[in-house]
Amino acid sequence: MHRLRILTWLLVGLMISLGPAAAVQAQEATEPIVQSIAVRGNQRVPAEVILDQIKASRIGRPVDPEALQKDAQAILELGTIESVSFHMPVVPGGIQLVFVVEELPVLTRVVLEGLEGLDEQALLAETGLVTGEVLDLHEVQNALATIQYQALEQEGLLIRPTQTPTWNDEGVLTLAFAPVRLNEIRVEGNQKTLDYVILREMRIKPGDPIDLKVVDRGLRDVLQLGYFDQVSRSFAETGDPETLDLIVHVQERKTGMASLGVTWSSPGGFGGYVDVSDVNFLGRGQEAGVKISVARSSSEYELRFREPYLTDSGLSLGVSLFHRNRVDTKHPSQSWYHDLGLSLSLGHPVGSYSRLIGTFSMDTRTYDEKAYDPDLGRFANSSYRSFELALATDTTDHPFFPTTGYRNRLSVTFGGGLLGGDWSHQIYQETFSRYIKVGSSNQTLAFRLSTGWLNGEARRSEQFWVGGSETLRGYDYGEFVGHAKLVANAEYRFPIADQVQGVFFVDAGRAWDFEKDEAVRLADLEVGYGFGIRLNTPIGMLRLDYGMSADRPGQPYISIGQTF
Repeated sequence: MHRLRILTWLLVGLMISLGPAAAVQAQEATEPIVQSIAVRGNQRVPAEVILDQIKASRIGRPVDPEALQKDAQAILELGTIESVSFHMPVVPGGIQLVFVVEELPVLTRVVLEGLEGLDEQALLAETGLVTGEVLDLHEVQNALATIQYQALEQEGLLIRPTQTPTWNDEGVLTLAFAPVRLNEIRVEGNQKTLDYVILREMRIKPGDPIDLKVVDRGLRDVLQLGYFDQVSRSFAETGDPETLDLIVHVQERKTGMASLGVTWSSPGGFGGYVDVSDVNFLGRGQEAGVKISVARSSSEYELRFREPYLTDSGLSLGVSLFHRNRVDTKHPSQSWYHDLGLSLSLGHPVGSYSRLIGTFSMDTRTYDEKAYDPDLGRFANSSYRSFELALATDTTDHPFFPTTGYRNRLSVTFGGGLLGGDWSHQIYQETFSRYIKVGSSNQTLAFRLSTGWLNGEARRSEQFWVGGSETLRGYDYGEFVGHAKLVANAEYRFPIADQVQGVFFVDAGRAWDFEKDEAVRLADLEVGYGFGIRLNTPIGMLRLDYGMSADRPGQPYISIGQTF
């Protein structure tokens, strides 16, 4: 679009016709001297602005073609001039150097192409382009960069100009763009985790336009797997300006855990246990675990397995099998009873952050001797069948140290009835957690409200247990058991060191037993408070809390993972 017509003084001399006397004078002057410099053709751009750009050509010196070219280029760099040419009329003592300019048209409208789906008016509002003024190529270049930046900031899209800006004589400026597309995704830093486990969490595929919101959402989902301490991204050029490679950088954490210990209790004496589990089994993203516990009056065997991607759509399958043997010390016969059970769960994503989970559970309890239980009015042998339907939502930014977002779990459990078994009930539960970042160093206010209601007949193990490290610190585990519960927790979390977090907390909660005619009253809520430390260790987060209450001495709690 730029037209630069530079004519040397020799060519101009051939074109000028000013009469025989002038021709003789031109022939005699082999090196014409510049007597004055002028500008013609400008209508809106002030002449002095153009003259300020002319520095190579000088009055009193001969015409220099190289200097003319430099000055013409300097004028064009004003950004408002479309072309420059020269006239050199003969004047006494030499020539007058006249720069003839053609201004760019007055901007009347800006047309954006290739940005369908974006708010074009909002993008243009940030460019600074003003209609009614001479088109300025510097402002046009700035507008290109601004539109790219705004598309990235507002929509997360990487876009590129597809051609040089064009305009017509009516002043219509056209800026054309196209999305930068993804060539491939590479994973770096994973030693154990297989690439496909990471790639299947990414919501962008090769060939897709690069949307950083989609990319970062995928990185968040990778982090939420719980296999990594850090997840980040970078882009690499491919040699094709239309595409980029995405590199996902991960720093793995230990996902396997093995514990071995000795236990002792007054009725059971000494015992031992081993518990081995891995939430990233063989680097395939599967969860697997086995637990064996043996004592004089009890034994327990449990197997757990979960496949998070049974299908490409994210259908998950979880299976748990257990066999427990214990002596019923509360029954006069001191009989052994045996619990054999399993649970089977299927889950599937619902929306962007939620998962619908259905879990079927069953177990059978049998005694070595038929022990009649007068409280139940039947023999203690029993069976239990239930189905839980839950909707779990998680919008937080980190699986272990969330600072923003919320978690919510709403569930209803049906026991007995058409499912069979000896216990018929409905259990309704809701747990909501909220995380708010405060300060400038990842300090967090964390809140949780958990409620539950049991309608019908249920074993004690299916009732609500309140008290201890997971619900009401400052009280013993399961100090309150009943058919309804209300628990509220508040924590102020603050970093102490790179892998250490401090916590101050206040808990309030209670469970009410309807069989004892206890009524749900907020005035009955018990309150505990205290402080703690969270240690992000290679085997998981270790939680150390010290809880107190108004009517009893404080006590320590040692647990794994955040309270909520």
